[in-house]
Amino acid sequence: MPQSEIDEMNEKYEVETIANHFQVLRVSNNDCYYLNPELVPDTNSIVLCPKCFMSPLQHPYSIARGHDYGIISSLPELSKPSQNSISLMRLFGWTVHINDKTSRGHCISYSSDGPSVCASKILPAIDNNYSPQVTFIGTKEQWRVDRKNYKNVCHISANDVFDRLKVMCDCNELFIEKTISIDHSNKAIESIEQHNKEMDEAVIVTLDRNIHAIALEKNR
Repeated sequence: MPQSEIDEMNEKYEVETIANHFQVLRVSNNDCYYLNPELVPDTNSIVLCPKCFMSPLQHPYSIARGHDYGIISSLPELSKPSQNSISLMRLFGWTVHINDKTSRGHCISYSSDGPSVCASKILPAIDNNYSPQVTFIGTKEQWRVDRKNYKNVCHISANDVFDRLKVMCDCNELFIEKTISIDHSNKAIESIEQHNKEMDEAVIVTLDRNIHAIALEKNR
């Protein structure tokens, strides 16, 4: 990476943002490379992409061209509703294969009527029509005790969403190209809180283990 680009990056972004999120590997004080540090366990033996290592600027999906999603391990893990709220393309379907040997427990159903492009350039975009439908097999008392364990799966975390958006708007080529901005307003936070509240109120608690058939029929 030329020193001029390093200087430009240092002027444009906070030092902490660069150090924690940009996929730039620093081998020494003077040498920086457009690489994902998480994929470079040994700086003395670096494996490069065979398609673009000779001329990375010629490939639109190379880190050198700005196609940068940040260092994944440094970003907050998002639930599916949280991911949808900051995505430029909404998730259409999510298939989970389960059996009695690998898992047991509860079913979370995400309804959808087809792919939906996020037209808004202001994120997060909250659409309660695409909230997950949670079905808990058990008693109401069991759900009262266990419900806290499922918040990270179904709820939208405002802090995590804003943290991820900040990195995406700073680092990601698509977000920069489409001039995506972040809505930190009280209204946006209230929308997230309302989403979580409505999802909790819509939870189905039942002892009927055939309830999944109803969900399948509903989503056909």
